[in-house]
Order: sequence, then structure tokens, then C-alpha cells
Amino acid sequence: MPLSPSFVVAWKCAGKNLKITFKGCLSDDLPATKLFSKADLDRLSTPSPGGLRFDSALWVLQEKMGILLFWGEECRSDTLFLPCESRNSMRFDDGLMSPNPWKDLHFSTFGVVDSPRLPKHFWMQLDADLCQRGDG
Repeated sequence: MPLSPSFVVAWKCAGKNLKITFKGCLSDDLPATKLFSKADLDRLSTPSPGGLRFDSALWVLQEKMGILLFWGEECRSDTLFLPCESRNSMRFDDGLMSPNPWKDLHFSTFGVVDSPRLPKHFWMQLDADLCQRGDG
């Protein structure tokens, strides 16, 4: 019997700094799933942030699994934010800005083998700054 998708998303906001951590265990590929929305951030920050500037990403994914991060509900070449495989980290010297306008950030997975004995585990952390348009 396959495991149902199981994952946790946590945000920590302090001043203009935002840390998003998500982790889980999957036995099948996950379709587009919302990580957070602009409305979520509006509730965390005053004044409302106009955008996000991502400064770094760190991830550990079980072998053969991958995660796609994208803006909106569909992963297309114009909405793809960050494709990830295996273990890696990235620091963005100039930061990666959210599109203008933006509504939410989604993720989906690929390469997850449907096996009750071999679920795929993952952990990912994104660091960003909340910013007004123009101050990124």
C-alpha cells in the first residue's frame, strides 16, 4: 500500500528576513502544490512586501528525486524558478527576484518511485528578503 504524500512547510519571518523550510516523505510524484502565497506574507509583514529576493537555497533530496519550484500553478519555462536534484546548495550573489506581479510559489516533484518500501525523503530551505518593488 503506497504512502500518502506527507510534507511540512514552515516559515520564519524576522524583520525583512524570511526562511522557508519544507520537508517530507513521498511514495509518488506530487503535482503542483502551494508552498506559500503573497497573501500569506501580507499577514506576516507590515507594510505588505511588494516582492521577494531569494538569496540562497539548500536542499537534500533522496537519489533520483527532483523538485521544481515555480511561480503560479503551472510549471512552464516562463514560471520555473528553480529546478533541484540530489544534494546541493546555491547562493545568489544578486538575489533572484519574484516576478511582478506574483501570487504564489508552488513546487512539484519528479523521479519519485511508487513503492511502499522505498519512499523518497526530501528537505529544502530557502532564504529570502521581503522587499518593496525597487529596493531588491
